[in-house]
Amino acid sequence: MKPYEQEQLITQYQGMMHKILYRLAINHNHPDYEDYLQVLNIQLWHISKNYQTITEFKQAYPINRLWQLMYWRAQDYRRTLLKLPNPLDEIQLYHLLDQSNSTTQSDENILLKQFIEHLTAKEQQQLIKLYTHNTSRQLRAYYRQKLYKRYQEFVQDIR
Repeated sequence: MKPYEQEQLITQYQGMMHKILYRLAINHNHPDYEDYLQVLNIQLWHISKNYQTITEFKQAYPINRLWQLMYWRAQDYRRTLLKLPNPLDEIQLYHLLDQSNSTTQSDENILLKQFIEHLTAKEQQQLIKLYTHNTSRQLRAYYRQKLYKRYQEFVQDIR
């Protein structure tokens, strides 16, 4: 397929790509929206490059098959993003500890340090996300609830 035909094909299926992202609850305000859209555009380009014409492509990939393929690709990309480690997590945790370090160590600062050391690595990451407002409002509420229970257990253990 010629490059201008591929561009025409990608333009023709833009609406479908937007609907797929909307179905996955990725709207225009999502910070990675353009990345998702780019991944779908690249996927369509890779699929279409082996065909000579647009009609040949449409025969090989009816709309329902193409929808499913693009939907799966968007889900794969979402899983990839979720698996990526955040390299700033440890730095942010140490920054949080340093902020609680003052010249006079209050009881709250000492308690906070002990609580953070008491948490698992996953819970420390949740605390960082909660502290930096790096997640959605629903996740922050969930983390707050979970960490509050953990804090209550920690306080009970100390006593």
